[in-house]
Amino acid sequence: MKKFLFLLIFTALILSGCNKEAQIQDYVSQADKYRKEGRLEDAISLYNKALDIKEDNKIRNKLRDTEAEKETVEKVKSVLDTFTEVEKYYLQDTDYISPTTIEEATDKLRPAIDELEQLDGSGSTDIDSFVQQIKDSYDYKIVKEYVESPVTNDSQTMEDLGFVFSDFQKLNEVGAGLFKIIGTHIENIANMKIPDKYQKN
Repeated sequence: MKKFLFLLIFTALILSGCNKEAQIQDYVSQADKYRKEGRLEDAISLYNKALDIKEDNKIRNKLRDTEAEKETVEKVKSVLDTFTEVEKYYLQDTDYISPTTIEEATDKLRPAIDELEQLDGSGSTDIDSFVQQIKDSYDYKIVKEYVESPVTNDSQTMEDLGFVFSDFQKLNEVGAGLFKIIGTHIENIANMKIPDKYQKN
């Protein structure tokens, strides 16, 4: 009788362990599918559920990679939102571009460019490839060079001189003209579309 009871308990433990492993595999398989589809929040949730059952280094790495992917997506969306904001509020009415307008716009673009520069586009995810696509684009290189140039840091001086000396009005006009040209590249970046699978995240 004792032997039978032991076997019964032993069998129950084995089945329980098998059920847990099966549950973990189900969670991980579905999480992998969600990640491939760009449903990163759902994938993170399932990886965590699997880890709640049992700690596993491979699953932990999947979780970290997915969290990093999600963070990159959020940062890229923020960068594109900034370019869209600049295009919408500072470039719609090009007849009223002033040195102050240019300064405000570049002050918004500068941290967005810094943010993008900190992202590594060499990874294997779709968002990594998109980051590199932006960085490699002619539009981005032009805007980055413009924003980082000393000219954009002297707009207030240009405006002050424009008010004091009428001859400097032409200098202001040149600055406005250049910003209009740069505006085309800003608009092109703003219109770049993040991979479709991330759109709903």
